[in-house]
Amino acid sequence: MGSLQTQMDDNENYIKKMQSLVDSVIQADQEAIEAFHSDRKRRNGFWETLKKLRVEYQTEHTDFDAYAFEEWMADKYGIQLNFVDGYLGGDYQVVDEKKYLVYVLKFK
Repeated sequence: MGSLQTQMDDNENYIKKMQSLVDSVIQADQEAIEAFHSDRKRRNGFWETLKKLRVEYQTEHTDFDAYAFEEWMADKYGIQLNFVDGYLGGDYQVVDEKKYLVYVLKFK
């Protein structure tokens, strides 16, 4: 009878360990999903802001040039745009903190 109880205890411990593992995976997945959505929301917000910045840029420049726009962004707002395979990417680097502060105050 003792070995049956031991086997039942072992099975119960195994089930608890498996449930703990499943809970850990679910938690990690949930955190990854939340991070993905947060990043997507940030990127979409940046794209919306880029539309406004393009309008502002075109009030000063009649013809749109992506490379001139990139320089204008760095000069005016301290932002270096990222290009991926020749296309404007969804991320940027801050190259001038003071100018970037103006960007944050104006667009965030």
